Amino acid sequence: MSSRLIQWTLICAGILAGIRIPVAFGQTLPGQTDNSGANLSTTAVPTRGLHIYSASVYFGYMTSAIPLNGVALNYSDPLGGIGGDEAYGTDISVGWQYQGRRTNISAVYSGGYDGMVRYSNTNAFNHSLSINASRQLSPRWTVTASGEGMDDTMAEYLFQPSRLTTVTQAPTSFGDFAAAVGMGQFSSAQVASVLTGAPILESPERGLLLGDRVLSYTGQVGVSYSYSSRLAVSLSGFTAAGQSQQGSGPNGLGNYVMPRSTGINAGAQVTYMLSPRTQISVDASEYAIWNSFQRARGTYGTLALARKMGEHWFMRGYGGGALTQVSQQTLGTPNTREVIGGGALGVKTYSHTLAATYDRSSYDTYGFAVGLITTEMGSWNWQHPGSRWSTFASFGEEQMRDTGFASLSGWQASGGISLRMSDQTVLTAQYTHLISGGTYAGAFNQFTVDSIRLSLNWVPFSILR
Repeated sequence: MSSRLIQWTLICAGILAGIRIPVAFGQTLPGQTDNSGANLSTTAVPTRGLHIYSASVYFGYMTSAIPLNGVALNYSDPLGGIGGDEAYGTDISVGWQYQGRRTNISAVYSGGYDGMVRYSNTNAFNHSLSINASRQLSPRWTVTASGEGMDDTMAEYLFQPSRLTTVTQAPTSFGDFAAAVGMGQFSSAQVASVLTGAPILESPERGLLLGDRVLSYTGQVGVSYSYSSRLAVSLSGFTAAGQSQQGSGPNGLGNYVMPRSTGINAGAQVTYMLSPRTQISVDASEYAIWNSFQRARGTYGTLALARKMGEHWFMRGYGGGALTQVSQQTLGTPNTREVIGGGALGVKTYSHTLAATYDRSSYDTYGFAVGLITTEMGSWNWQHPGSRWSTFASFGEEQMRDTGFASLSGWQASGGISLRMSDQTVLTAQYTHLISGGTYAGAFNQFTVDSIRLSLNWVPFSILR
């Protein structure tokens, strides 16, 4: 028996073992979907204590293997073109939570192992930790805090759902679905913490700055005051950072390996319900970023209008301006005055959930750059109530221009189908396509990868039921 056949035999044996042994898929919060996009909500999770939330095992194929010996992912690397490879892995997600009359706290750790058949020296562990807390100080005052850290590989990143994908696939009401995209209020602080925790480094943004491993972490705190059922005021602070853990190239940067970058934002928002279906809000914030190429701070203000157009769909739009002051710039000159704005559309029917967003910003939240950042994202999920089958698809595109040192663009598309094999077990097949290219720190690069994954997922609990 050849060594390659032995490797595939072990992979298949691991998948079959996953039917009986609760190995997990990572990056899944209780009540959310997994990194394959499957809607796995089942029994209500106990409100207190430590529990296993999810488990999975998978195998698949990537047309471009994980970077070898620290070489940035691209087909012009000095090693002469790393080919495709079979991938396999297993993940587990465990968490602790406390639900009191006025206090809610949850912590979820997800960890896993990703491997390659040919390039086994790239095998690695992945980790993430998410913490959310809220405290109702009085009937009008509420304090919230959340944080998230993630250290994983590009192979794992390809199949992580974006925040918008999580929102469309979570089993929520129309009101909570609309609130997650910026319209209305959540039914409870617990649902709000699940759907709007500290944002992770979402696709396809990280595809623009490639590396062997990427470390990212975020934190945010906020306080809100409800003057009445119509008028609310909130203050919030947010910080985020990201960096590549490995890479090669001039000065260790590589073509697309990002340096350590940090972004900070602090601001205030006033929201007023003109009617039960129409909301207006004003937002003003100060921000600062710093990395190896830029140090800058700025101010922006926006006015937003959102309306529930009926029982099943809503629209939201916002616009304003931003002014940035650059204190240090290594390469080029960024644009310091930008018109910013965007919008969102959400539809939730008996079987379908669809959400799409567009955002035009003057800076990147993680501190990668000051300039013109545009992002378009969409996510769709179909599941007929009572059916064992569900289908999902998502799309994201991001462009970074007028920064002085980088001009990047990239997009990612994903789709798949899931079969519920039992109340707690789901089999999912998913395909992902990612392409990015542009100029970064004077170097041009372009990267394309296609990947397919088959995963067996076990999830015993959901806190959204």
